[in-house]
Amino acid sequence: MVLLTPAVVALTGCIWRKHPPASINLAYGYRTKRSMMNKETWTYAHKCCGNVWCRGGIILLLLSAAAMVLLKNRDYETASMYIVSFQLVAVCLSIVPVESSLKKHFDEYGRRIR
Repeated sequence: MVLLTPAVVALTGCIWRKHPPASINLAYGYRTKRSMMNKETWTYAHKCCGNVWCRGGIILLLLSAAAMVLLKNRDYETASMYIVSFQLVAVCLSIVPVESSLKKHFDEYGRRIR
């Protein structure tokens, strides 16, 4: 189960890079105020987030697998709790580069900066 979170993150990221969600919605996708301003910011945010998640998910998958191998003789439940917590923090931190990139490429009204 420890490898499920990074695998899903990596898979979602790889999908979003090529096929971001078609429409702005409140149920699915990278939803922030800046990303939901218009269709262009929505698509850009998903492609950017897709890049971060695809690479980050693969790195998390490898780190998590290595951690589980190293901790195999320890308390598995406690170790897996810490690993999954680390994974979730890493996924939440992916907001920082995506929002930074959106801010760099779009103004406060969602218009592309030339």
